[in-house]
Amino acid sequence: NPYILCILTKCNHWYSRYANPELLDRENIIRNIWLNLPSGYDLVLKPHPRVMYEPDIERCIATLPGCYISYDQPSTVQWIKDAEIVINMGSTAGILSLMQKKHIVELGKRPPYFNFEDSPVKRVENLADLKEAFNECLNEKPPLDKIYAYFYSFLQNSVPYSNIQDEISFKRGSIDEHSYKRMEQMLVERLRSDNIIA
Repeated sequence: NPYILCILTKCNHWYSRYANPELLDRENIIRNIWLNLPSGYDLVLKPHPRVMYEPDIERCIATLPGCYISYDQPSTVQWIKDAEIVINMGSTAGILSLMQKKHIVELGKRPPYFNFEDSPVKRVENLADLKEAFNECLNEKPPLDKIYAYFYSFLQNSVPYSNIQDEISFKRGSIDEHSYKRMEQMLVERLRSDNIIA
C-alpha cells in the first residue's frame, strides 16, 4: 500500500517539552494520525536513529491495522523518498524531507524550522485538521517554489555559499564536513532534476 511516514522525535523531546507540550503524548498523536489516514494508506513510523525500541509505541500500534514501525532498514532517506506525505514533529528530518521534494505536514504550534508565514510545509496545530491537510497534500503537487525559496533563504542567511559554475561550494564553518558534503550533493541533485542548473 502507499503510505504516510511519521518521523518520531525522542520521548520527551527537549524542544517539544519547551515549545510544543501537546506533542509529548506521542501515542495519542499516532492514534489521531491513524484515524485520519486517507483510505488505502498505511502509516509507517520511523523513530529517532538512536532509538532501538519504543515499547509504548509498540503497544499503541498493536491495535492499529496498517500501522508499522521501522527501526533499521530501509533508511530514513529511503522511507522519505517512497512516502506520499511525511509527518514531522520538529525533527531535522523535516528538512531532509524537503530536500526530497515531499509534502510535509508539520505538527505543533511552534515548529522549530517552519515557524513562519507561507512556509513550504502544511502546518497543523490542531489534530482535528489532519484529514484536511492530508487531502490537500494528495490533491496538490509539492510546493517547489516555496521549497526552493526556503533553501535559498537558508543558504543566504544561515550557511554562506558561492555558486561557481554548477557546483555549490560551502565556506566551511561550525557544521562538520560530512554534513556539508551531503547537503551539497542533495541540493545539486535536486536543482539538476528540476532543470534549475545544468
